[in-house]
Amino acid sequence: DTRTLVVFTAPWCPHCKTVLPIVIGAETDSLPDTKVVIVETASSPGDEIYTHADLASWGQLGPIYIDTDAGDGSPGDAATAYGVTGFPYFVLVHTDGTVLRRTQGEMDDQALIAFVNG
Repeated sequence: DTRTLVVFTAPWCPHCKTVLPIVIGAETDSLPDTKVVIVETASSPGDEIYTHADLASWGQLGPIYIDTDAGDGSPGDAATAYGVTGFPYFVLVHTDGTVLRRTQGEMDDQALIAFVNG
């Protein structure tokens, strides 16, 4: 019975690397009734998902789902289905599966909490 925040990120996106620690911290501290799902998409040849140093510095991180994409930097199947237009892209999904709201771009912890709590 929790909402789900789906966060679409791209490995080449510096804004994604900035916002992921904020998302992880907010999930732990400020959004206890919200499950966070991170989806990696829009890969290009030679991209790493995230480095071990990134992951270690961000704290407790759940699984990162890999979206099926063409490998040319364009959004993959899941990202396209959710209407991703830029990165990072956030989709808040109700417990019944309906999309409550979506937005894109870098945000701080207060903006993220306001987005989720509406």
